[in-house]
Amino acid sequence: MKSEDRGSILLRALGVSQTKKFVRQRKRTFKTIEEHLTKYQVNECNCWVWTGPISVRGYGIQKVGGREGKQYYAHRLSYEHHVGPIPEGLELDHLCRNRACINPKHLEPVTRSVNTKRGIGPAMLGAINASKTHCKHGHPFSGDNVKYRKSGGRRCVTCERNRKRK
Repeated sequence: MKSEDRGSILLRALGVSQTKKFVRQRKRTFKTIEEHLTKYQVNECNCWVWTGPISVRGYGIQKVGGREGKQYYAHRLSYEHHVGPIPEGLELDHLCRNRACINPKHLEPVTRSVNTKRGIGPAMLGAINASKTHCKHGHPFSGDNVKYRKSGGRRCVTCERNRKRK
């Protein structure tokens, strides 16, 4: 007996015509935030290191809301769950410098400027230069002695004048 025949017999036995199809309805249940935030291990620095998916930049990521859901950074979910909403215009800084950490005690809402200045990596070079008050020859970056580039960098007017004289 073919499987099609068995299916037709079953449908007739249940009193359903063959034109109707059974659609299995699955009850949609979504995980709570607590259930989403269980994918971590505590290390020796008391970091809650995310063991779920990690982005290419090193941050933990979590999809919330099932198949059609949205992807969020795990450290943001953790902070909002344990502490509260992230203030408007601020971003979370990892005080422990571990991007995979979701411990809310290691996260501080700060401005982008502060976060960049505290950071490590390529952005750190910009932060180091932004914090300089004098050029490499000791001239101050202030008043009429500073010109701003289109790229956002600064030039020392005195040094520029000295280069043109030579």
